[in-house]
Amino acid sequence: MGISVIGGGAASASPIKSIQRGVTTSATTVTISAVNTAKSFVTSFSNASTGNVSGSNSNTPSGNPGYTSSVNFGTDWAAKSFGAYLSSGTQLVTTGPVRWEVIEYV
Repeated sequence: MGISVIGGGAASASPIKSIQRGVTTSATTVTISAVNTAKSFVTSFSNASTGNVSGSNSNTPSGNPGYTSSVNFGTDWAAKSFGAYLSSGTQLVTTGPVRWEVIEYV
């Protein structure tokens, strides 16, 4: 049993020109090394979530007058996620605490 090499020859050059990465702790504008925005994209994910998750419930079981069970956690439902985008070839805008990456192709 031999080993088959498909495609053989020299390794092809990488299509990636540059990768820049970072972390922000709040909404901000980050100055990055210049990229061609037509050949670049941004990936990001929230580094933290904030907010309140809550609900309320009140019920009275039928057949048992006078019995009430109440649970009240408030009414504020919020969960936040943040992102990043290129506003120019040298400016990355983050909307909150995120880990981000700018990839530029050849």
